[in-house]
Amino acid sequence: MSLRNIDLNLLVVLEALLEECHITRTAQRLNMSQPAVSRALGRLRQQFDDPLLLRSNEGYQLTPVARSLRLKLDTLMTGVEAFYDSGCYNPSSAEIEITIVTMDDCLSLFLPAIYKRLQQQAPGIKLKLGCQWGSTLESLEEGKADFLIEAVPDLGSSFHSVPLYSSPWVAVMSADHPLALKKLSVKQYAACKHGMVSVTGTGPSLIDKILERQGYQRVVDLRIPHFVAIPNLLLGTDLVFTIPKALADQYAQQSDIVCKPLPIKVPPLRYSLAWHHRNHRDQLHTWVRGQIMEACSDL
Repeated sequence: MSLRNIDLNLLVVLEALLEECHITRTAQRLNMSQPAVSRALGRLRQQFDDPLLLRSNEGYQLTPVARSLRLKLDTLMTGVEAFYDSGCYNPSSAEIEITIVTMDDCLSLFLPAIYKRLQQQAPGIKLKLGCQWGSTLESLEEGKADFLIEAVPDLGSSFHSVPLYSSPWVAVMSADHPLALKKLSVKQYAACKHGMVSVTGTGPSLIDKILERQGYQRVVDLRIPHFVAIPNLLLGTDLVFTIPKALADQYAQQSDIVCKPLPIKVPPLRYSLAWHHRNHRDQLHTWVRGQIMEACSDL
């Protein structure tokens, strides 16, 4: 097909349609009328000989052809933007607030390094941190947050993520705990009074499932929604918490706390940095996530 017969402006509409999967939201995003977007979709369907978007009970769904086009279009549009980019992006004069949604363990581990690096490189960038359970992806989807730092599961096609940091799990207890100077056996570990950081406050964790497969069951005496209270809860009690080693090392430096290897094999906690596809090629967004990755690589 000759380029003379192709309206390249339709690619902008196509990109938005494939990301939003919604005609009205696409129209709002591109500052177009809804009928104009519908007409553009009709022309795109004719060009590609495919419906591209199909109605379903949950709205519109991408066809297999549309999913394939989305991957190709991302590469194409990145190349076009790079072609017109006159030089390297300079963030030093940027004046903007970046919102990161995460949990308090990530705040302790990553925030100091991230903040210092951004202040050195772009002092006009302000950070807003939000601790949030359960609706983190919705925050990215709705544009209320720029980034998510968390142990991210499979996010789906609307999001991107990169590995940020990995930490094994350890048991932490007061230095006065009866087991503080002993090597933990599975039986001893399971019999401890356990504290647990829990999203919902109910249900078994991965550790509970691993113990159960080995014929053990632990009793959780205390469930809390955040990590920050753990050091104070350990002192003067027989509680044992199982937390990421990177966080446990921080607590051990600040309090009379002992970190002990687990007597069971538990996959490490893998933190990731995630963002919505709409920001994937934004210059400032790309630069900021590069700084976040660099800051965390030094930990």
